[in-house]
Amino acid sequence: MKVYFYFLITLAIFSIASYADQMVQDCDVDDYIIKAINVEEPWIENAFYTFIQADNNKNGQLAIYPEIEAKLTKRIGAEIDLPYYVANYSIGSGDSAVGPFTVGPKFLLIRKCDFQMGKAFLLTFEPELTYWANPNTNAISTGSNLSEQLEYGLLLYPYFSTGEIGYTEKLAQQAVSGYFINLSIGKNITTDFAFQTEFEIDNQYLYKENHALEGFFMPQFEYHTSNGWMFGLGEQVNLQEFTPRPQYSTWFMIEREF
Repeated sequence: MKVYFYFLITLAIFSIASYADQMVQDCDVDDYIIKAINVEEPWIENAFYTFIQADNNKNGQLAIYPEIEAKLTKRIGAEIDLPYYVANYSIGSGDSAVGPFTVGPKFLLIRKCDFQMGKAFLLTFEPELTYWANPNTNAISTGSNLSEQLEYGLLLYPYFSTGEIGYTEKLAQQAVSGYFINLSIGKNITTDFAFQTEFEIDNQYLYKENHALEGFFMPQFEYHTSNGWMFGLGEQVNLQEFTPRPQYSTWFMIEREF
């Protein structure tokens, strides 16, 4: 019943965004508002991303996440997260698995830009359906779910911020429902380099079968070129309620915009 309700909301927003598309000029903001590694970008684009995460722990994991962004109209796009690969250390001898398939439309609700003043604001709605064909593995433990989130982008040059707030509804027994907030604050150091720090908190962590808080922060650098390439490098510190020690991992991001 909840999935049907979310479908109706998505259909309504799709209709509104389609009408608004006729009255909107192009406004390319991603040269000034730089994508954070784990925050969904609120703009519509054609791009391919690869994310690599390596745990800095003795018994850690290596994960590779491919993602496709598609621009359908000025205000309507789609995100496709291809199944990712994750392996426990040591690679080749530990457990490994292929992750889920995620797909979702993106609806750009607000886009206001004044580059002469160095200002821009975007607001986007995105529902995402994540499907697991075989979630019962030793390397990963989760299940199919549906997430709905609002995403924003703000530019006050040279400063910028992106973020998302939403709710995940479990569709399988292995999944966990809960809220999440993820945002970043950064600064363009030059026309090519940017620095930002990303923060996330959610209650999708179960401790003794009860919801508990978890989150992370990740300082990161991004380098973007004039021909559509961007590279990001960040160090993530993960924290969980009732867990005394943080977990550390290194992230690397590659983007190719078309």
